[in-house]
Amino acid sequence: MKALRACGGTAEASSDAEALAMQELLVRTEGVFAETSSCASLVALKKLVADGKIGKDEKVVVLISSLGIKVPEVVRDRLPAVPEIEPSLEEFRKAVSAK
Repeated sequence: MKALRACGGTAEASSDAEALAMQELLVRTEGVFAETSSCASLVALKKLVADGKIGKDEKVVVLISSLGIKVPEVVRDRLPAVPEIEPSLEEFRKAVSAK
């Protein structure tokens, strides 16, 4: 905290529920299945922009360094079941076109 204050930085917290909601949004809008700890960074960014601490026109980099597949138990009940298909291109095409 001392270093954060010394450089004029700031920090923001996010709840588990906020991180899970951001995870779903990221999957739906960008096709990226990030782990919730990475999604917490996006939640913090959203709050900092809403609070005016980061301008809407500023360029910001948020690192998403962890994949959601690492902890499937966190989202197992929140995401649709993955269909099981035979390992063939024809079955894959059927599954994709059924969506």
